[in-house]
Amino acid sequence: MILRRWSWLIVLPLAVAAGIAVFQVVYLERDLRHEVDDELSAPLDASRVEVEYWNRLREMARSSGAADRYAITDSTFSSLNAAHRIDDSRTTLLARRGDSIIVLASGSRDSLRLPNRAFAYNSAVKQLKTAFTSRRGGGGTGHGLVYERAAYSVAPVRGTDWVLLREVDGPSLIEELLVPFAINVAFIASLIVFAFAYLRSRVRETNLRREQELSEVRADFLAAVSHELRTPLAQIRMFAELLRNGAMRKPDEMSRALNVIEKESSRLSILVDNVLNYARLRRESAPPSVDEKPVTDVNRDIDYVMDAFAPLANEKQVILSSTAETVSQANVDSEAVRQILLNFLENAVKYGPRGQTVTIGARREGERVRIWIEDQGPGVEQNERESIWTAFRRGKAGTESRTTGAGIGLSVVHDLVKKYGGRVWVEDNPNGGARFIAEFGSVQAQENNRGTSLID
Repeated sequence: MILRRWSWLIVLPLAVAAGIAVFQVVYLERDLRHEVDDELSAPLDASRVEVEYWNRLREMARSSGAADRYAITDSTFSSLNAAHRIDDSRTTLLARRGDSIIVLASGSRDSLRLPNRAFAYNSAVKQLKTAFTSRRGGGGTGHGLVYERAAYSVAPVRGTDWVLLREVDGPSLIEELLVPFAINVAFIASLIVFAFAYLRSRVRETNLRREQELSEVRADFLAAVSHELRTPLAQIRMFAELLRNGAMRKPDEMSRALNVIEKESSRLSILVDNVLNYARLRRESAPPSVDEKPVTDVNRDIDYVMDAFAPLANEKQVILSSTAETVSQANVDSEAVRQILLNFLENAVKYGPRGQTVTIGARREGERVRIWIEDQGPGVEQNERESIWTAFRRGKAGTESRTTGAGIGLSVVHDLVKKYGGRVWVEDNPNGGARFIAEFGSVQAQENNRGTSLID
């Protein structure tokens, strides 16, 4: 209970933290590129400014004949070795002479030396060639002048034919980012472990709750069925013993006893059929095929149900009437129709008032056969018209009346109708109360369809 109540306080921070961690990992390459840009851009800008300043001084000195004072060496430009965070990096000043590129100056804080102070233009990296030809800078990764795997950036020096190259050792750069990357990985791993443990606990809790609910449903079902069986059985046994012992000798007393036995037997028959149908329909998966669908005379079934249910109706002084029209045969089993109507009638009598009139109707609607029961009870509220077809679900009328029952009658109706390709629903009775309707295909419609297919 506590876990359910405070679960959103766990899930929300977990989701936010996981989103941040995933964002960091997904965009790690982008962060790496930004890190390289920050490392390379500042020294390049500083070196370019210093080179341009040196170039202006040299032009002034050339006019005065003192240009030799400004010869270029590796120590000429202090900014080539500007302060930076990564030690394994180097800034180099390059110039192109024909088909060759020569190194004018190179500054670094490491101990590595340039293997060559000149190399062929064709062997230069693409970004370096671009900087010499189109005067545009660029960057990339690959083999550097010093490092085997380098991230580099190049930029031309304005007013000269020189190019500045800044390269950073790739493994060293990765080492700089290794710690935050490891932290991210550890953080994500801990989130995954925590999320797995949390979900596992929720699944376990849900399974335990479902098992408990199923256990309670089974216990309630067994208790309800036991009660529904015990009451009529007790009545039947009592009046049977009275008749056998001769305690009831008067004709009216004997008739009353026989009526009770008949009434309780009808109630038992409905209950047992419901239980058997409920279990059988749970095992069956596929509906019968068109050729296997049985046929029944709906009017004959209605007459049978009215006679069979009469004892239960008389108990509550309910008047049974029929407005059924003469309809064609329907593609449904006779026992299924009778069980559906008996459940509709039992539901109407159980929750309706004493002395009400319950009407059974039937007629053909196009290519369908529709049967229904109208009562004068409290009706079914709009928000309950879907849930009442679920087993062990009771509507407001059943809860308020405290009427007992197994809770599977309307569920059996729903499954029987679905099995034979029909549909079932409940609506308001125009005269007050509820109207429960079941609809099936008609035999005549099926024969018409077959005739059409043969003609085609």
